[in-house]
Amino acid sequence: MSWTDELARAHYILSLDKNSIMLPKAHSTQNAQITVSINLDGTIPLSGFSQKVDKADAVTLIPVTEDSASRGAGINPHPFADKLIYIAKDYPKYVDGKNSDNSDYYNAYMEQLEKWCQSEFSTPEVLAVYTYLSNGTLISDLISSGILKVDPVSGKLTHDKIEGVEQTDCFVRFCVQGVNTWKDPEICLKYIEYNSSLSPNMQLCYATGKYASPTYKHPSKIRNTGDKAKLFSTNDESGFSYRGRFADKTQAVSISYDYSQNMHNALKCLISKQGINVDGLCILVWENNLEEVPDVTQRCFLDDDDDDFYVTSKAESPKGNTGEINKALTIKSLMGNKNKYKRDSKTILMMLDSATTGRLSMTEYAELPTSDYISNLEKWHKDTAWVSFGRESSFSVYEIASCAYGKEQGNNLSCDTRKEVFQRLLPCIAEGMKIPKDIVNALFIRACRPNSFEEKHWKRILNCACGMIRKRKIEKGGECSMALDKECHSRDYLYGRLLAVADVAEASTYNDEESRTTNAKRFFEAFSNHPYQTWDVIYKSLRPYLNRMSKSKSVYYERMINDITAMFEVDDFRNNSPLSPEFLHAYSCQVNELYTKKTGVIKEEE
Repeated sequence: MSWTDELARAHYILSLDKNSIMLPKAHSTQNAQITVSINLDGTIPLSGFSQKVDKADAVTLIPVTEDSASRGAGINPHPFADKLIYIAKDYPKYVDGKNSDNSDYYNAYMEQLEKWCQSEFSTPEVLAVYTYLSNGTLISDLISSGILKVDPVSGKLTHDKIEGVEQTDCFVRFCVQGVNTWKDPEICLKYIEYNSSLSPNMQLCYATGKYASPTYKHPSKIRNTGDKAKLFSTNDESGFSYRGRFADKTQAVSISYDYSQNMHNALKCLISKQGINVDGLCILVWENNLEEVPDVTQRCFLDDDDDDFYVTSKAESPKGNTGEINKALTIKSLMGNKNKYKRDSKTILMMLDSATTGRLSMTEYAELPTSDYISNLEKWHKDTAWVSFGRESSFSVYEIASCAYGKEQGNNLSCDTRKEVFQRLLPCIAEGMKIPKDIVNALFIRACRPNSFEEKHWKRILNCACGMIRKRKIEKGGECSMALDKECHSRDYLYGRLLAVADVAEASTYNDEESRTTNAKRFFEAFSNHPYQTWDVIYKSLRPYLNRMSKSKSVYYERMINDITAMFEVDDFRNNSPLSPEFLHAYSCQVNELYTKKTGVIKEEE
């Protein structure tokens, strides 16, 4: 099936769910700033005529026409609720400027509303709004009620704003006899029936293969209520969208209005429910039967403790809420999910981005059996896991992006290129593709520079780099354990162990209050490039600290250094060429082993 068919399928399933937040056909949402209350006969009530809309309650469901749903600079009124320039007859009396004469806007709105009122699909509430607006006193009434403000000298509306919107540009919704029209299901249903009765000629729908009423103006507001970008557009009649290949846009593509509405409304609903926004990139993963699937962007713990929670930072959280608590994935939960899906279950990954304000592109689309999706997630998390703060866990995509390219800002590593990292890594995770080499290299280079970061940030970068390096080694057919391999004779591995022992040994002589950088960390980057030459400097710098220790402790570290050095081949030890990422693994494993090892090992030496 194509992505449009998958969305049409999702629309059908969502339409059966009474708790669904999916938009009805021929409707959209708009942020309202003013609520006007009137009586059923179109008169003004004695009290409570109007009120400003709180920002939290601003999103308003409104009927739309095919033209008004995608309106730009032209005159295309909404059928019911709209801006003051469309619905206020007395607009010229209180507004100066280019569009102060709104007669064309107002007449177009009233003619359209009158046709609905005269149809069999009208309601008393719709007729009441038409009756009231015909009086032409809307702005005057709003001024009298204290909602709008005028300049005492000119008598024109001031530049004051209501919830950030200029008074002249405010959007108005209606409450009739206590009925909030934007929430009334009868008005919604009546407009859908009325709109369907206006269907123009029938054409072949390329999506369904059936003859139906076509549309060439598709909805916007896909990612959010302020989004103007569209997936489909045929209004480029002077460019090269279809000219030279087709005579007109009807030959290029023809999609029925109903199919377009169903598809777009399902997409909007899924995005609002489970979409993730990363710097404008919209990431959506859903299962074709709308069962819940694991989040492809999060980390995973490799143990079976399902009660573990972790706190994401502002930079890592998809919602951007500091201190937001998320349930972490576990391997057990991933495997347990496999049995709840149907045999025909598919998981769809879609990423949407816009280079301009008007065009929305699908930068990634993939559909694969859900069992494969779960298996790919499981393999990714197992292959990228590393011992992080005492636990074996993988890393979220937010963490990988921050560690590879982030800059220190307070307690966070803030990354300006997260979108690009997400675009490249998500197919690796969901579809089992290979991890990009340049991202791994970026992590390796930064992990070799502990002096460039605060200690806590560098440890995160080091652990993340080890996890991604481990993944790349496994992809090449190798094996890579998270435990220290004391039998490994690799030059790079042994040098990594030596650096770790020197680091821990020197740090063990510091007081708890001391925050000095060890010589091992100070020469970390130089060591990675010239290990033989730099090791001599590090070891000579370590001697005073070894002499300061108790005899047993000094002997313990000396013996460990000698044992590791003895494992080198002579030529390997004197090889001064740069070390491979394997040395980071050895360093991390050796440090973890020394810090988690029982202190009784040293005490036994005394």
